[in-house]
Amino acid sequence: MKYQANYPDSVLEILDDEMKFKKGTVRALKNFRRFIRKNRLRGYNDPRIILQRFYASKRLIEILSIIYRIPVPDVRLGKVSGEPASSGSSCYIPANHTIVLSGKLSVITLLHEFAHARGRNEREAVRFSVNLFKKVYPKQFNKLMEGNNNGQDSHFLSDVAES
Repeated sequence: MKYQANYPDSVLEILDDEMKFKKGTVRALKNFRRFIRKNRLRGYNDPRIILQRFYASKRLIEILSIIYRIPVPDVRLGKVSGEPASSGSSCYIPANHTIVLSGKLSVITLLHEFAHARGRNEREAVRFSVNLFKKVYPKQFNKLMEGNNNGQDSHFLSDVAES
């Protein structure tokens, strides 16, 4: 079957404050956020910080995989750039059940690619990642929305430090 992207036209289409997540999902992401903050793993120019964030991201995927009862995908680090970089070249490779994180290490992108590992299409992956991010990172979510014409400009959110 030929791949067909079915992204929403805007973030507003997929926002759902009533969206439910499996038990433990929100707690896992809050623990991830707490770990990143406690260990001051912010910034994108220090290779040590990038690696620590990557390993924390891998651990989050392991925990979410247990919660959602899927095999743990292999998580690999692609080419990581400085802070202005996009995470848009990150991807999920179904043939070998692998998530590749490239560009900026983004929480939303990590959750989006995890949704693909669960078999979700683009629209469902955007819905899962954005709504979960909003629930755990409300202040950062609001900043992202402000920078995106309140969610009307695109289906993705970018350009804010997400931790």
